[in-house]
Amino acid sequence: MRNAGAILIYLIAVFIGAAILAPLIWMAVFSDAPIFGFLSFLQSHDDYHRYFSRSLLFFALLGLGVLAKFTSIGSWNNIGWEKPKKHWRKLSVGVLLGFASSIAIALILIMLGVREWKPAQPLAEWGTLLMTAIPTAVV
Repeated sequence: MRNAGAILIYLIAVFIGAAILAPLIWMAVFSDAPIFGFLSFLQSHDDYHRYFSRSLLFFALLGLGVLAKFTSIGSWNNIGWEKPKKHWRKLSVGVLLGFASSIAIALILIMLGVREWKPAQPLAEWGTLLMTAIPTAVV
């Protein structure tokens, strides 16, 4: 129950901190004060939700260390991360499954006529391109 309280306090602090910081950043960007001149490149982004979401991310990342301390997380194993020594097979199966599913979806879309296969280079040039790309990748 102690961890639930710490997480609740963390969430409240993150949202309140972002709600306090975002308007201040917004006013600093659009003020004419010379001290905030380095923020002038942000004036093209005039939508407030960007400032709020960035402030939210800032406080969330800033508070993670404090949250880890109060919930007594001392190592990566405490949150479920393990060393990948014995999991390479699972990782390779996952990557292959991801590639296979992406290719299957692409082929289905091509067969249904939703997408069209038009490579930038003709297929005859692919061999030449691969033969020049492989030594480049090795170097």
